[in-house]
Amino acid sequence: MIEALSRYATLSAVVRDDGRSDLISSLENVLEVHPGNHILIEADSVLEPIAVAELFYLEGENGEPPDDRFEIQTVATILDARKILNVLRAPTSLLELDLEFDEVDDRSDADVIVEQIEFSDVIVFNRTSDIEPKTLAKARSLVEWLNPRAHLVEVPQDGFNREFVEEFWRASRETNFDFDAAAEGAGWIQLLANSHPKLDRGEGLTAIGIRGRRPLHPTRFKNFLDQLSSHQIIRIKGWIWIATRNGETGIWSVVGTSSILAAAGAWMAATPMREWPDDPLEREDIMADWVPPYGDRRQEIAIMGFDLNEFELRRGFKACLLTDEEFSLGPEGWAKWPDPLPDWSIEGAEDFDGLLQ
Repeated sequence: MIEALSRYATLSAVVRDDGRSDLISSLENVLEVHPGNHILIEADSVLEPIAVAELFYLEGENGEPPDDRFEIQTVATILDARKILNVLRAPTSLLELDLEFDEVDDRSDADVIVEQIEFSDVIVFNRTSDIEPKTLAKARSLVEWLNPRAHLVEVPQDGFNREFVEEFWRASRETNFDFDAAAEGAGWIQLLANSHPKLDRGEGLTAIGIRGRRPLHPTRFKNFLDQLSSHQIIRIKGWIWIATRNGETGIWSVVGTSSILAAAGAWMAATPMREWPDDPLEREDIMADWVPPYGDRRQEIAIMGFDLNEFELRRGFKACLLTDEEFSLGPEGWAKWPDPLPDWSIEGAEDFDGLLQ
């Protein structure tokens, strides 16, 4: 498909990014021969596009400025319409597929696909002729919920033609990639911000936003995780506060049966103010989520799936929160409880296979 798309465009070259070689050097080599032209970057199937975009828009690990010699026009993802729903419902670990990026890569194929969908400007549905219209409509509806800002382009039933390729490049030119908009435009973020358009295609898709200002009991939350497989969940993502990990922000990410818990640094309430951002606007954003006495600690998650029992999910999650008696014990009391949840530190991440049973 890459060859078909590049055939009708003014491109200097197609550069492949495997995530290990020096992408910037490859682009420099092309520019030496063809300065000022467009280059198509074909990222490896297990790379998340945000990781590629960060090279050009964010500072490096040691504070190096981003390379502003290059400008991204658009980020596109090509989906196999025949497989998308099955992959998202029943993920397979990259390790099992022999596609893992490194020895601590605990992602699934569905994790990668969803991250690609959520960050893209243009999404191409390929092989639509091989599935029934009802299934295609369901897949299209799901993708629209996962990324309501993306432009969807479908490969015609009779395959590639010039009209399709021209539509793809027209959509790509009109997007004018914006890193912040892409990073903040995922459906789960928009749902929590109450800005999701909530397109209703009549496919039984449910989206739920859950918030709370009490921590989760680790054992009850573990039991809740074990019961999630009874629901047709496609996506969960957001921030969680676990009582036994009171100082650490938790990120909870679910795609189908693949579930990953990860630490995302300290809550701002557990961070000395001398280490807070100097920018007054950033401090205002922090205080906007501030509720004494525990500051910005909170539960804030989005859940998406088909024909979900919203009442049961809300009741189940609420039962994981501390009771009045437990809450009154405070952090010193919470720290004494057993914690059966997986280690979310970098050192212990490999002990968790990331798959809900």
